[in-house]
Amino acid sequence: MRKTKIICTIGPATMSEEAITRLIKSGMNLARINFSHADHEEHLIKIKNIRNVSKDIPLILDTSGPEIRTGKVKNGRINLEEGKEIIITTKEVLGNTKVVSLNLKKITDIVKPADLILIEDGRIELIVKRVQQKEVVCQIVVGGELGNNKNVNIPNRDIDLPAITEKDIKDIIFGIAHNFDFIAASFIRSKEDITAIREILQQHKAKDIKIISKIEHKKAIDNIDEIIAASDGIMIARGDLAVQIETHEVPIIQKLIITKCLQAKIPCIVATEMLQSMVNNPRPTRAEITDVANAAFDGADAVMLSKETTLGKFPFRTVETMSNILENAEKTISTKDKNYLKSNCKVEAIAKFAVEAAEELNAKCIIVPTVSGSTVRKISSLRPNMNIIALSPEQKTVRQLELSYSVIPKIMKHPNDVDQLIKESIWLAHKDGLVNEEDTVVITAGVPIGVVNTTNLLEIRVVKDVIQTKKILISS
Repeated sequence: MRKTKIICTIGPATMSEEAITRLIKSGMNLARINFSHADHEEHLIKIKNIRNVSKDIPLILDTSGPEIRTGKVKNGRINLEEGKEIIITTKEVLGNTKVVSLNLKKITDIVKPADLILIEDGRIELIVKRVQQKEVVCQIVVGGELGNNKNVNIPNRDIDLPAITEKDIKDIIFGIAHNFDFIAASFIRSKEDITAIREILQQHKAKDIKIISKIEHKKAIDNIDEIIAASDGIMIARGDLAVQIETHEVPIIQKLIITKCLQAKIPCIVATEMLQSMVNNPRPTRAEITDVANAAFDGADAVMLSKETTLGKFPFRTVETMSNILENAEKTISTKDKNYLKSNCKVEAIAKFAVEAAEELNAKCIIVPTVSGSTVRKISSLRPNMNIIALSPEQKTVRQLELSYSVIPKIMKHPNDVDQLIKESIWLAHKDGLVNEEDTVVITAGVPIGVVNTTNLLEIRVVKDVIQTKKILISS
């Protein structure tokens, strides 16, 4: 069973109930909705269709953030030719091959002749020739097809943008109203940006929503330790990041951030162009196959598909391909000679002992009754070579744990008696076909039951002993 999770962005190609059903069957674990595109009316259709298909699929709201974007263009796409001139204007116009609008009103105060302007993660490259009152005249250095609302970067210019825009606030409130599980916060630059989002969530009684900080700005790299400490998860958004820093630095930064997330015991997502060629082609490039596998080798909790599943011609085949790559890559990941980090508290010590015992005994799985999911995430960060079955009475906890490596989350009401809790956890795992009668399992729990961060118990059980006890009780 695959341990690394797959996030699919839902868009025009995949927003129907039939398409969502096929995505789940193909291997989707979580659904992302990108609020940089479309409006609340369209997003509501996506949400309803996802929930009609499954109440268990976690929802990720990806904010627009303080992004610089082009406006809409004629017929939804235009072709920019190398060597031609094009005007970037702050006026709202329907773009064409002569002029394109930009949402950054102060661009004329920022750029100077010879500055580079990079569009859509650097795929289109412009150089500034002259700056006029409300427009910038550029030469097209690298051309290509330009669609609506594409992201723009201006390297080497420090642009003072708000951490959270008014649109972001409205989108987050919309997300709260529709029971999203995660906020993927764009262009986070410091811990203060995360604090501002937490305040919005708390004001609207939604502090149980987890915040995933997207690393796509140079300042985020400089402040990575404080951002990780303040976040519930990290997304390495390699598209914008690769135009903020040197492209050859991205793989090193990816490895560094994943390692730091493992140490901090929070999930890490690798995103952007993982199987980009499959937008138009039925098979990925060899480099893309290696890229997806390397994310698993590096220790990522999840990988993400964007355009591949929003507009791609082969969305379901893409998910199946990604799933196959990950599952095969995971077979080669060695779990021997692990350098376990020093435990900082009793819960981390129990997590460490659980993994060591499970691997020493070749246990089938680690079973963790949990309320908040905290212990589960700690165990997951140690990357055991078996699955972690997380059993929680909280539906939101169950959905949020779907992001974590190797975790199979299930809903289960917790009895008040700890021995009964252990037995019912094993019964459920057996009923759902996750363990067989001959299997050994390791189980952790906390006493008193239902209190967060009280994990203080570890047991080793053989499934058949518990199952036979239940059979005797039923027969009597």
